[in-house]
Amino acid sequence: MASLSSLLPAPVQQVWDRDDERQGQRVGSALVVSQTSVPPYGQRKGWVPRAEEDYGDGGAFPEIHVAQYPLGMGARGKESTSNALAVQLDEAGRVKYSAIARQGHSADKIIYSKLTDLLPSEVLAEDDPSLQKPTEDDIQDITEKTKLALEKLTNAKISAALPVKAAPKAAPAQYIRYTPAQQGGTFNSGAKQRVIRMVEAQADPMEPPRFQINKKIPRAAPSPPAPVLHSPPRRVSVKQQRDWKVPPCVSHWKNAKGYTIPLDKRLAADGRGLQQVHINENFSKLAEALYIADRKAREAVEARAQLERRLAQREKEKKEEHLRMLAQRARDHRAGIRPAEEETESAEPEEGLSDADKAERDRLRAERHKDRQRERNLARAAPDKRSKLVKDRERDISEQIALGMPAKTNQGGEGMFDQRLFNNSKGMDSGYGDDEAYTVYDKPWRNQDTVGAHIYRPTRNADKDNYGGDIDAIVNTRRFVADKEFAGTSSSNTRAGPVQFEKDNPSAREENQSRSQSDADFDPFGLDRFLSEAKRADKSGRKRDHHDHHDRHDTHKKRRDYCLYLFAEADMPVKNGLKKSLVGVIDDGTKTVRFVIFEAERSEELAAYQLDKTEVQPQEGWYEQDPMEILNHIKTCADNAIGQLTELGYSKEDIVTLGITNQRETTIAWDKYTGVPLHPAIAWNDIRTDTTVDAVLSKLPDRNKNYLKSISGLPISPYFSALKMRWMKDNIKAVRRASRDKRLLFGTVDSWIVWNLTGGPQGGLHITDVTNASRTLLMDLDTLNWDPMLCRLFGIHRDSLPQIRSSSELYGVVKDGSILDGMGISGMLGNQQAALVGQNCLQAGQAKNTYRSGCFLLYNTGTRRVHSTHGLITTVAYKLGPNAPVVYALEGSIAVAGGAMKFLRDNLKLMKDVATETEQIAGQVFSTGDVYFVPAFSGLYAPYWRKDARGIICGLTAFTTKNHIIRAALEAVCFQTRDILEAMNKDCGMPLGKLHVDGKMAENQLLMQLQADLIGIPVLRAHTWDMSALGAAVCAGNAAGVWAVDQWRHHVTPNDTFLPTTTDDDRDARYTKWKMAVQRSLGWATTKKSIAMTGQTIRKSSMVTLNESYDVPPSPPRSRTASFVDGPSIDYDRLGNPIIDEGVHKSIGELIKFSPRRFSEFVPVQKDEATILDDAEYFMSKKECDYGMCQCCEPKKKLTNWETIEEIIENEPEIYFDVPNPTVFERNETVFTNSVGLSKTLNKVPEGFTDICNKLSHTTLM
Repeated sequence: MASLSSLLPAPVQQVWDRDDERQGQRVGSALVVSQTSVPPYGQRKGWVPRAEEDYGDGGAFPEIHVAQYPLGMGARGKESTSNALAVQLDEAGRVKYSAIARQGHSADKIIYSKLTDLLPSEVLAEDDPSLQKPTEDDIQDITEKTKLALEKLTNAKISAALPVKAAPKAAPAQYIRYTPAQQGGTFNSGAKQRVIRMVEAQADPMEPPRFQINKKIPRAAPSPPAPVLHSPPRRVSVKQQRDWKVPPCVSHWKNAKGYTIPLDKRLAADGRGLQQVHINENFSKLAEALYIADRKAREAVEARAQLERRLAQREKEKKEEHLRMLAQRARDHRAGIRPAEEETESAEPEEGLSDADKAERDRLRAERHKDRQRERNLARAAPDKRSKLVKDRERDISEQIALGMPAKTNQGGEGMFDQRLFNNSKGMDSGYGDDEAYTVYDKPWRNQDTVGAHIYRPTRNADKDNYGGDIDAIVNTRRFVADKEFAGTSSSNTRAGPVQFEKDNPSAREENQSRSQSDADFDPFGLDRFLSEAKRADKSGRKRDHHDHHDRHDTHKKRRDYCLYLFAEADMPVKNGLKKSLVGVIDDGTKTVRFVIFEAERSEELAAYQLDKTEVQPQEGWYEQDPMEILNHIKTCADNAIGQLTELGYSKEDIVTLGITNQRETTIAWDKYTGVPLHPAIAWNDIRTDTTVDAVLSKLPDRNKNYLKSISGLPISPYFSALKMRWMKDNIKAVRRASRDKRLLFGTVDSWIVWNLTGGPQGGLHITDVTNASRTLLMDLDTLNWDPMLCRLFGIHRDSLPQIRSSSELYGVVKDGSILDGMGISGMLGNQQAALVGQNCLQAGQAKNTYRSGCFLLYNTGTRRVHSTHGLITTVAYKLGPNAPVVYALEGSIAVAGGAMKFLRDNLKLMKDVATETEQIAGQVFSTGDVYFVPAFSGLYAPYWRKDARGIICGLTAFTTKNHIIRAALEAVCFQTRDILEAMNKDCGMPLGKLHVDGKMAENQLLMQLQADLIGIPVLRAHTWDMSALGAAVCAGNAAGVWAVDQWRHHVTPNDTFLPTTTDDDRDARYTKWKMAVQRSLGWATTKKSIAMTGQTIRKSSMVTLNESYDVPPSPPRSRTASFVDGPSIDYDRLGNPIIDEGVHKSIGELIKFSPRRFSEFVPVQKDEATILDDAEYFMSKKECDYGMCQCCEPKKKLTNWETIEEIIENEPEIYFDVPNPTVFERNETVFTNSVGLSKTLNKVPEGFTDICNKLSHTTLM
């Protein structure tokens, strides 16, 4: 920094004593040796120094063990003790005596050593211009220059001392909605939500910098090496120099910025110890004790406030009573009436009121007059102002504490409540307040500071040294943006939350003539006016009629984006002269189909369009979808989403690649020659295959449902695709026929979409990725291929299964003739694995949970495959390339999450809208009142895997309301999530530190806070609710070269953090009761005996409207075969099992075809007489059974020749034949007897049947 003298202007008049001689040439010097001298080195034997002069001006004497000053160190500033006199000579060789006189003095000392020095100095004339008085302009000019120099120096000093620069302009006020934790019935006086007004706190420029350490302190420069004591002629080696070096001394008191650096922080930054700080566990007990003390203090403050209000009310009533008494006495006095007590006590006449009474009466009248005047002013005031004043007056103590309103002072000047409680804002100001906010209990009792001064957004010009590397994240945070969804302030009479602010009314501001500048800045571009006009009229200016009303919601986003595009037309999305790359994503979910377009560079969603799907339930527990509807919705959504790009300055050609994410386990069967679906898609949550599970388990040792987890990682459950494929082959005629004709294709939704987009019957790709294939129960997790043993077990031909590919590679090009034609497909994942990638959980030990109709929690285990022993699923997380390593994950699935809210809305009619009313209704109570809701509508998934569980609501009392039930449904989602986390902790041995969440249901603030409270770890909610599409875009962009996965690993996803607010004892006690409720829900559903492999042979006609092309043409009729009949009757027992007697009609082919069930359990079709039908015909019983659910109601096809049996054995070797050994076979009349005494008369046995039956009697094929 420049000195003050350099900044000041040069003086006008020069100094008189100029000494130019001192600036002359440097002269030589001579040393006059004294009389006594020290002997030279090497000749000092016998010589002993006697005085200090013997040591000379320095030097080292190693042979003398006394304290010495090496190299003249320490001798500075002392006069020489030597007799030698140093002299200087001038150019002529004469002694310069001025140098001798200046020795020991300052070099600037003036010495007169020449004759010229004695001559008088130059004398100026009186009329010399330099002696004239300067003019006013010169004086003013010099004054201004001096002032500017001083201001520059002062401002530099002030700027260096300020850690944060004040903002040039105050930002407009913003509002946030905050949901506090509910602890107990008296916590915060029932506060549910509060709206907090955020203002920017002004920093004091004269305030000294505070202690802040947010980055490592760099290591200081090393000190110079220490001097080495040695004799002058000796040489010093490199090793000696290295050994003599002293480590640098870094100050641990103040750093270069003036901040105090503790010793432990300095050592940690230098890497010299204290790398890990061990915190005493007693701190947790201290925090809990402080929390309880804080809650008790709040309760005491509230009780004190209520007591003061009651005392004030009593005082007011007392004053009013006194005023009424005085008024009555005045009226009696005017009327001349003597009070009764005065007549009895005194006989003196009434003389009127005393002076003191009159003064008291006048004072009370004045107060009453003031109150009435105030009420009249309020009545004449504007409605918004009147409501604000009323609200401010009626606010309770909890609202005043939340808003930080100044306390009402009494006569003693004391506050109404303890202002030290204002800083307890449950983490809202964590990291943003100043140091004084963290020591609130050191403040005085009646401090009038408010908590609003400590909650503010950091200024744009914040000092990066003050906040370290987190300054960008703090400035760009979106935690304090205004919540547009909150509508609690629209009502002036009822409150939706404990704190309200007045809603701005733009129309009222327009009508106000004295409009302030702040109101003018509210809408600087006139966007609100533009949008309001756009809603009332179209582009031609025509007013919108009632026919255009339904288009308002769909076009609102387009109008808004188009309006913003008009104002930012110059800012086109270009990069290096080219438009930025886009990635399109097809997102097929359970309820909707979406097409989303992302901008690749910033991973920003530019355009999206979605349509709802039709999901039907032909029977209880059955869920079906139309595959053709999925394809049509994809094309429609793509047309509309790409159409939005024009308004944003993009085109279809900017989409470089496509990605696909889909609902997993949903299974489709179609004809590979016609492309026609053979049956509606069976959704992932369909449980029609529960008895198919029983049939498979009967083949396994001990009916172990985890028998196949060592290969596929999955338990045997109706949840997975292999059981759905098996069911369709057993029960759907078209699927069986297509399997025999080698034209059957199976696949999940991703295979169906890719096959149709890439050409369909004309060369479409029948592929799937590892994430979807790992959910079929048919893939080996080690080889990533279809396992032959699993395919044989479930009877699925490998030719009908798709080829398994990685999750990120170029699969093919769209060839369907739609708007997507010509685009490449390079990414494909299941929706939950895609959400894991979208949440950037690419490191082992990270987990995410998606809250939709169900919940799906995935835990990344890296390249290590963890075998779960606690009911979880081992699945493939992703494989980002053909040669990339496969990453595994543990998954826990929850069948019912958002579906429970739909059940409460549709079935129990507890609410009208799930999105808006769930949080509001559940937030009106502090707890569930010990009500627990287990939504096991279709059984329990991970970690229980109990298909016999059913939903229950337990703990109901006479005081239970719908609020408790809805809150219990929200807690059920959180409890099931904890079930999965507990199992993951046991399997991995590494507790989870935080949980990333997404999904539509995650927008519920109360649900997220309950989740954090019940699992005890922070919950991080992504700002985008659908992360599946983003994850698919990342995989597709990685294969197309748009961005690299390593770049995505460092991508910071913005999120909202919910911290737990309950103790471990509290959450563990509630979790114990939840486990009790789960135990009560088990064992409700039982499976009835059945002849078919699935036990669900009764199938109502599907409610999905299938095209006529679904009907596959039948095969040509074959030859007829005889049937055997012996009597027309059949009876059933109490359980619905048949009592086989006479009157059974069935073809021999059907006996063998339906032999997967025990022959003793076979339920025949009841017929009155023998009927011979062609192969394409069906027959049904003329009379239903007594129970209405037996297999006699199902149409069955008769096999017509014995060659068909051999074809079945050849084409379907997986069928488990269990035909009893025949006792007698004759050519004409043969009696066929089995183990239960079933007897039938066979009129004619074709040739070869005996050999076939003998072969099948001892064969068990899988």
